Amino acid sequence: MLSTSPLAPALVYGSFWVVAEKVKTNSPDASAISSLSIDYDFSENYHYAKIEEDYVIPVEEFLESNRERYKIRDYESNYRNNNASTRVYFLEDDV
Repeated sequence: MLSTSPLAPALVYGSFWVVAEKVKTNSPDASAISSLSIDYDFSENYHYAKIEEDYVIPVEEFLESNRERYKIRDYESNYRNNNASTRVYFLEDDV
């Protein structure tokens, strides 16, 4: 049986990169965006420990390693059985 867990973090990384690149160049009000929410919903009943290990930790590692590139001030994750979310807070530019 093929597991989707190795593919899911890659999809989240790719999605985050696309959104971050669009935000920087797609809107004159892009600097007004202060946070981004990433929601994880699973069709299978995953235990929160699996969600943390296979999904949340890899996403947080990606965010940490790209903190400066995307001007990330902080992030926080919440998870429980079958779903999770990560909220990313961006640095505010001095105007």
